[in-house]
Amino acid sequence: MAVPIGGGPARHGGRCVAQHRGSTSTMRNHAIGGALIVLFLAGLAAVLPPPATVAEPAEKAGADERGPHRTQSRDAIPRTAAEPAVAGWELDRAVRAPEGFRVQSFAGDALAHDVFCMTVDARGRVVVSGPGYVKILSDDDGDGRADRAIRFADGPRTGAQGMCFDGPDLLAIGDWGLLRFRDRDGDDRADGPPEVLLKLKCGGEHHAHGVRRGPDGWWYVIAGNMTEVDAAYVTLPESPIRDPRAGVLLRLSPDFRQCEVVAHGFRNAYDFDFAPAGEIFAYDSDGERDVSLPWYRPTRVFHVLPGSDAGWVSRSWKHPDDFFEMPPVLTALGRGSPTGVLVYRHDRFPREYRDAVFVCDWTFGRVVAIPRVRVGSTWAGQPRTFLRAGGTYGFAPTDLAVGVDGSLYVSVGGRGTQGGVFRVRWEGGRSAAARSTAPAERHDGRTRAAGGVSTDGVARPAEGENERARMLAACLAAPQPLAAWSRARWRPLARRLGASVFAHAAADQSRSAAERVRALEILAELFGGADAELVDRLGRSDDAAVRAAAIWAFTPRIVRERRPELIRRFLTDGDPHVVRRTLETLLRFAPGTLGREYVTGLLEAAGASDRYVRQLAARVLARLSDDAWRVASADAESRGRACALTMAWAETRRSAGLDSRRVRRTWALVEKLLPRSAVPDEQRGDELQLALDGLRLLQVELGDIGIPRGVAPVFAGYVARRGRIPRDESLDRLAAVVADRFPTGIRRIDEELSRIGAMLGVEQPRWLDAVLARVTPSSDPLSDVHYLIVAARCGTRRTETHTAAVADALLSLQGKIDRLRRHQDNNWDDRMGELYRELARRDPALHAAVARHPKLGHPQHTVFVRHLPKQWLPVATDAFARRAAEDEEGYGWNPEVVFLLGRSGRPEHRAMVRRQFDRPGLRNAVLLVLAESPEPGDRARLVQGLQSFDTNVVAACVRALQTLGPGNDPRELAFCVRALRGLSAGKTSAIAERLWQLVRSHRWAARIPAELLPQGLPQRDAVERLAQWLAAECPQVAPILSGGVTGERLSELEERLRNVPWQSGDIERGARLYRRLGCAQCHEGGRAVGPSLAGVARRFSRRDLFVAVAFPNRDVSPRYQTTRIVTTDGKLITGVVVYESVDGLILRDGAGRTYRVEAEQIEARSVLPVSLMPRGLLERMGPQEAADLYAFLQTL
Repeated sequence: MAVPIGGGPARHGGRCVAQHRGSTSTMRNHAIGGALIVLFLAGLAAVLPPPATVAEPAEKAGADERGPHRTQSRDAIPRTAAEPAVAGWELDRAVRAPEGFRVQSFAGDALAHDVFCMTVDARGRVVVSGPGYVKILSDDDGDGRADRAIRFADGPRTGAQGMCFDGPDLLAIGDWGLLRFRDRDGDDRADGPPEVLLKLKCGGEHHAHGVRRGPDGWWYVIAGNMTEVDAAYVTLPESPIRDPRAGVLLRLSPDFRQCEVVAHGFRNAYDFDFAPAGEIFAYDSDGERDVSLPWYRPTRVFHVLPGSDAGWVSRSWKHPDDFFEMPPVLTALGRGSPTGVLVYRHDRFPREYRDAVFVCDWTFGRVVAIPRVRVGSTWAGQPRTFLRAGGTYGFAPTDLAVGVDGSLYVSVGGRGTQGGVFRVRWEGGRSAAARSTAPAERHDGRTRAAGGVSTDGVARPAEGENERARMLAACLAAPQPLAAWSRARWRPLARRLGASVFAHAAADQSRSAAERVRALEILAELFGGADAELVDRLGRSDDAAVRAAAIWAFTPRIVRERRPELIRRFLTDGDPHVVRRTLETLLRFAPGTLGREYVTGLLEAAGASDRYVRQLAARVLARLSDDAWRVASADAESRGRACALTMAWAETRRSAGLDSRRVRRTWALVEKLLPRSAVPDEQRGDELQLALDGLRLLQVELGDIGIPRGVAPVFAGYVARRGRIPRDESLDRLAAVVADRFPTGIRRIDEELSRIGAMLGVEQPRWLDAVLARVTPSSDPLSDVHYLIVAARCGTRRTETHTAAVADALLSLQGKIDRLRRHQDNNWDDRMGELYRELARRDPALHAAVARHPKLGHPQHTVFVRHLPKQWLPVATDAFARRAAEDEEGYGWNPEVVFLLGRSGRPEHRAMVRRQFDRPGLRNAVLLVLAESPEPGDRARLVQGLQSFDTNVVAACVRALQTLGPGNDPRELAFCVRALRGLSAGKTSAIAERLWQLVRSHRWAARIPAELLPQGLPQRDAVERLAQWLAAECPQVAPILSGGVTGERLSELEERLRNVPWQSGDIERGARLYRRLGCAQCHEGGRAVGPSLAGVARRFSRRDLFVAVAFPNRDVSPRYQTTRIVTTDGKLITGVVVYESVDGLILRDGAGRTYRVEAEQIEARSVLPVSLMPRGLLERMGPQEAADLYAFLQTL
């Protein structure tokens, strides 16, 4: 495998070593910014010259935003030259913030279109990037609004998904990986093509994302689960992760020559940021397609610990939060699309926001602030909505940054939505800056201005302070210290002062803890860390934050200086936060290099009550030398169950593989931890967590959970990763004991105990009885699915009671989900189908029990009916017909119900299907049913079917019309000619030929000049001539030929929207209209082929939303574009790709049908820039209906 970093050949070809090594003193500011303008600009004026003003050339290629190919003055795009899509005063009211904050538009779409990410440069200017550009937004007159956009670079082509300035140079994630754009002449224009520092997959939504420079001076990059970062990227032997999986957080040396993986297992964490002393927080995405399945995990803000595993294993298996390897969860935020992350370290906002984590949720159009509260060795979050859309504006936040004056900047854009940047500042008075600069108490009772700031909030020399004291104060009080503009100011001062000044400041007990921690950060970034003597002194501090920061700052020196007695004292500190930071520091030792002198302190940590201390202790213990390991093993048993369990975890890291002896020993330990009585989870505390840690260890020792080849994804969390577990007598005894101990009555214990039973394939009858007994009328549907999967893994012979229980459990799931108002997504049907097949394989009698069950008939039950043998289909079809007839209008029709009834052969069923033709979401399915046995009364419907985007539907309608014989209505001829335009060439020529035959056989053909009706299929220009003749000869069909029948012009739509009584919209009427139009069919539930509409009215403006409804093909996300597949046997399949692997892909078409195409069966593949969404949805909608629909969409 090629090594993709400096020192070896680069992944994807070429080299990725930096060609020019220079200063790397700035971190990327993808999601941070800001500093204390009062302190810096006034306090530093005495010691720093002002930034040089770069004279801008009169002309520079590519600098003008008025045209992509024109050479214009850099002073391009004054705000008056190109107004934003929404006027500035309207945008100022478009976003709502808490009382005391003011939100205003800093830049509109004309200056900052479709912004992916944002940072603030070393001169304090906002910089944004989107597809093919990086722009500096310049506020020339200082009024808080950008006056012009300076094009810094004509790339990355894909748009940067992360940016960070290093002095005048820009580091960006895009195109080929981690890029560096040089600007040596300081003219605000990249000097040439970027230099590739690290090759990474970029441009996709699950590829590489954010880049920052940490407080240790190293560079960090976060990447999604499709970036394919593997062991070849790891060049440091002490890397916390040696064999990364899924999304990762990378750490790169300042010269980019060395690389390690800090943490892995993310799904798609888009961004991250640093709190004081290098604490890392990242916001990871959910598995939105798995909602309402047991392994669904919401979006979460993780406190990222070195070596942690965020739990994403596959599409169908993600670890629960309480698994031993998981990082702490600061907070969970439900469904969403994580984008920017920022830790606010300025003092302009009120105190409750200081050091809070801010995150962007693109889907629901919100920015959430998460103040942190210390809990043990980590933090708990207290999330609150900070920003949200106001009115009808589509607020789609993509990134965050803090400006020099402490304002929070928020960029918006993504997927073609309106771009721009908002500025949020505090105007609530003294509760922010004034309070933060109030006199600080000294230990001797006297007051002094903290950091050299006077009590009126203006930084200026205090009486008696010398220049060095002012410089030190400016460094220690530097707001947003990791921002590029902040570093540009304090780093030169810090270098002039030298390490000893900051060592003295860190030890100065008269200073605040924040100042002392900041001094330690500066030592870590610029001076190789804190030495042992200073750390020893700080270890006696009364403040745990200072002690924790001190041991963190010792990290760069720990291997070289080796002070085991010092480390032992920190490992036995009374505060778990300090102990956890000490263990992280010890991870700098490579595996096998930690000696026995560290054992005593490590065993103390291994027995701690804090879960994350034990987690880190296990990682460090695994790095002991063989001699030290023997000493630790001999001593661990006498130190209690927690220590013994932690040692067992460490052993799995030292030697992987199935070991029956080790499994028996772990079970003996776990059995002592399992509860003997049902006590609520919340009352068991640490004892419950230890039991869960032991059960999780058993899973790992049995081969860990995963998805071996040939196993259906629904079982990914219930089988061993390497397949069937080899059985021996001891494992058979373990299976029997697991069955005996189940259930315990403790929810989480029972879930993981049953998971082990599924892995082992327990087959005792009492096991199946106990598992199915967990499913009750009041049990949670997620729990029901879990235990049904466990039951499917059990090979015990079924009784009638078992069969009836399983059938009732399956058919009750949807009712429970509906009552709880839970959502479902694409993967629901597929996973339920896999589950049903396995349950029926184990119990063939299940088919009859389902078909005869009185609950059968809910539209979602088709997921089970599709797997019924043919002899049971008539019984099941009658059940669906009865349920639909009870309330045909309110029944939740879907395409599968249409197919089921339509193909029954019974006229009453076919009539019921025909009545669903006017539901847009069902029309394709109805047409396919009617086309199978065409009747003259269906001719008009079949003609309308020629408009379908789905070529399969068009082909079926053409065949049906041919069966019915020649037509005589000129409108039919017009629809044929119109359909022919898109099918007259390429792989659709067979359908086009049939259409042409239909045209030639039409009774109007006798009137058409012979030269317009050639024997063979005509070329496109000939079809156009025929259309022109037809429009002239029969003017009433001209709208059909021009497309006017299926859509409205934008101006006409906007005029209609102006006449809509928006204030009178009724939610209930809107909900009925939503169902009638079939919106839920494509946007909700297990068969969804369109994006979720949750939060859509907050994400898009009202105008943009209705434009998207009226013109669905106008701006289609690549994720939802239609894919056309031509198979080797000549079949044509059109739909949305819902899953793809090296073996093939799965598509779902507009009729709700699913196709799987093996890779070797694909002859040709093309992506069509069209949507599956039906056209013309607004044509027959009145103004009141539009208002009602919008009122309902606002509730999603």
